[in-house]
Amino acid sequence: MTEDELVMLDFAVKWAPFGGGDEHILPEFGVFPTEFYQRLQRLLRHPGVNECVRRRLDELCALKLEPMLHSDRLGLAHRIPHESANRCSSATRQPLDAP
Repeated sequence: MTEDELVMLDFAVKWAPFGGGDEHILPEFGVFPTEFYQRLQRLLRHPGVNECVRRRLDELCALKLEPMLHSDRLGLAHRIPHESANRCSSATRQPLDAP
């Protein structure tokens, strides 16, 4: 995984409990949130990503992208997704590069 990809994952882990930090994505990464979450979904398939982190961030991506896809198809206003529930206790969290 590249350094830029690790930065994206770290950002997502940091901001997931607060709804994703969408307002910081464009200035930090130079892409709109839709593109960020699409890239993040691809990164989550990397074998070095901890399973708990993968589940938590995959749920966040689904929450963020689902309304955007529906609004694009149906012409509806974007709804703000609720914060993803954190299903991993702090005791079971491992670093992103943990086996």
